[in-house]
Amino acid sequence: MPIQTTEVATAFAALSPFDNDIKILDLNEVLDKVTKRDTPLLMPAGEFFTTPNLGPKSLGTGSTAQFNLTYILTYRFFYKAVAATRSRAQILQGFVGKTTAIIDNIILNDTLTGAIDFRVVSIGAFAQVLDPSEVTKFWGTDIGIQVTEFIN
Repeated sequence: MPIQTTEVATAFAALSPFDNDIKILDLNEVLDKVTKRDTPLLMPAGEFFTTPNLGPKSLGTGSTAQFNLTYILTYRFFYKAVAATRSRAQILQGFVGKTTAIIDNIILNDTLTGAIDFRVVSIGAFAQVLDPSEVTKFWGTDIGIQVTEFIN
């Protein structure tokens, strides 16, 4: 079975967050520029696929060998645009609530096409992040999801 990273990302984008106004984008939907109207938004980060690790699942050679492949998919969450009239204290409750809704959805999901296991392994600082154009600042964070696939 080939590596199924794109299938995993597509299945992840199809998850329905408990908070239905959060949009989750697939790899073919990644935006070059995020606007206020796009938020709240979760999309693959620039460093999307990292730390691949291939470990043997069973002994064998050639096409009979079986392996577990683990890697991390990083998503960036854009909560709201940073505005001069809005302090961090004013947005923190909603920001934390939306982020935990995403994490809850990942934790409570039983299946993700292409993966045999997945879990949240990192959550970045709740801080100002830049959109892909590196022009607009948003309140946001990066979420790392470790995926395990079985390949042979």
